[in-house]
Amino acid sequence: MAFKNLRHERVSLLPGPHQIPIKKLSCQTSTPVLVIDGQSIAGSAAIIDVLETKFPEPRLFPATSAERDQALAIVDRFDRDVGLLPGPWPLRYS
Repeated sequence: MAFKNLRHERVSLLPGPHQIPIKKLSCQTSTPVLVIDGQSIAGSAAIIDVLETKFPEPRLFPATSAERDQALAIVDRFDRDVGLLPGPWPLRYS
């Protein structure tokens, strides 16, 4: 968000109890979650995809379709298989 120079609010939640507000926000318990235009987006890959679509410059990923798909697949794999760092946080685009 900062790299794209987008105003946003970061909300830090305590791990464990974070599940209740995150579930209300996004119908699941994983972080990160981005709320943009009234819609909750969960997971790094999905968030990056939305940001790249709505705010294409500056780019977070390569412009070519094949390279972009490969980069998103890597992010998605880390979200699923490695997990997230401590400190669940939803972000709100303002």
